[in-house]
Amino acid sequence: MKGAALVEAQAAKLGMARAGPADEIEVREWKRDLARYSMIQSMPGDSFSIHSLVQLVERHHVPAAERDGMTQRAVALMMAWAPRRSHEYKNWEQWRILEPHAWYVWQSKAGIHRFHLIPTS
Repeated sequence: MKGAALVEAQAAKLGMARAGPADEIEVREWKRDLARYSMIQSMPGDSFSIHSLVQLVERHHVPAAERDGMTQRAVALMMAWAPRRSHEYKNWEQWRILEPHAWYVWQSKAGIHRFHLIPTS
């Protein structure tokens, strides 16, 4: 499963299912709009990078009791996209894209955080 279908399946798992299926054109429009507001940066190979402050805000809005489940779903999403034969040269480019995400998940589970929010209350 790739592209819009993968986004749709993961959104459903997060309880954010849409009334109808998203198509590739609609997903590209979402990405264009997010880039226009500087929430993401388009990258080569039809990928994108989410601004670190957007990531921080999104993580902060997840209740503490749900964070482990969110991490597990993120890992499942990465592994659904990742090629299984990581040792093969032809798959290295996809793994280069996944590597920073895998690194972040490992750091978060090890208690290593680069960003901290200052509590407001």
